[in-house]
Amino acid sequence: MYKKWLLEARDYKKDEPLCFCPYENEEIIIGINFLGNLPPGEFIGIFHQNGEEDCKKWCDENKKLIEKLKKGKSDMRERKYKIEDNKLVRRSDGVPVPEDEPLFILRAQDRNALSTIMAYHMICGNIQHQAFIKKSIDDFADFRNRFPERMKEPD
Repeated sequence: MYKKWLLEARDYKKDEPLCFCPYENEEIIIGINFLGNLPPGEFIGIFHQNGEEDCKKWCDENKKLIEKLKKGKSDMRERKYKIEDNKLVRRSDGVPVPEDEPLFILRAQDRNALSTIMAYHMICGNIQHQAFIKKSIDDFADFRNRFPERMKEPD
């Protein structure tokens, strides 16, 4: 899997996924694209097929998007939901999850969590949501590799 990704600067329609291309050995890998809100690896920059001048213009017009990509949302606390006033709320609009709605939480220490998230990724039909799921897969795998002694069967 490619580790470094560039955003293709172009006019995106509302709700259209962004197009990322892998970058390896100081070259953009053309023909392999990832569509989503975030790349599946490290975001390292932007390119425009018409060159540097058009790229600079696009960057000036899309500063908020670039900041979001630079943050990378790699910290689990920067995911889709957060705790606010003792309620689980969606970050994008602050709407709380209803108290009568069942929830299921997977922790990275659970030996079964990574395979469960991978299975969910395979059946998810929303390509934008798949990018977020992929990031969780990477985070859970990283946790497993860094803390093997903390892995266990659920209590």
